[in-house]
Amino acid sequence: MPKALPDPSEIALNLLGEPKVRELAAQGTVTPQVVEAFEEYSSAIRGHKAAADEYVAIRDELNSRANQIQPQGLRDLQQQARQNYESASREYTHQAKRAFAKYEGALADQAIPRLTPERESAARRELDVVLSGGNPESAGRKLAIGGSHEALAVLVSTSYGRASLEARGVPDPDRVIAETKKTVASLAGEHGSTPRQLIAGKLLKSASRLAAAQGSIGANAHSALYQDDQIAARRQEQADQDAEARG
Repeated sequence: MPKALPDPSEIALNLLGEPKVRELAAQGTVTPQVVEAFEEYSSAIRGHKAAADEYVAIRDELNSRANQIQPQGLRDLQQQARQNYESASREYTHQAKRAFAKYEGALADQAIPRLTPERESAARRELDVVLSGGNPESAGRKLAIGGSHEALAVLVSTSYGRASLEARGVPDPDRVIAETKKTVASLAGEHGSTPRQLIAGKLLKSASRLAAAQGSIGANAHSALYQDDQIAARRQEQADQDAEARG
């Protein structure tokens, strides 16, 4: 017999364990905010899978008893099961999207360098040198790749950084700071200066595989819904043909 293909839902759930968030949390190398968001995303995905499995089980049971139930009663039960699943699917999808955005945001925050109070004055001077030596809007990327990470922390995490951009004529400092944070996060896996930054960057890179889990969950239920739609369409087509023949 040919080997059965693995359920896409199971593949998706396996992906959830890949970043090893819980193990990293135990080591203190990811923040509590990262763990909380990861758990929320995992819960939403697993809830979605459970709802999909329940729908398929109910559908299969109803189909197996089709000869024992009045046609209208069978259609009503099938429709109710479908509505329940579709409602649950929408809710779990919303929860997963919200949790995933929260997860990415928490990792991006973790990727930002920390600034110690005793180093802030020196870091401000370092930032001033960088901002004065070129395009202020690209200073963040320069600092993220090879500059002072403490100066970078001043730029994106303090009011001094925003004021410095304004003083140099940057029209929208908030946009520049937000874009700099994204850049820092995307580069942290290669250019982070601490284990926490490096791990945050690597987890952000693997986040796309976590997002793929959301699309895979419920594949069996979606297949069943498609089959039911095709059956309903054929029935309607036959009913229309019969009505036309009688007319």
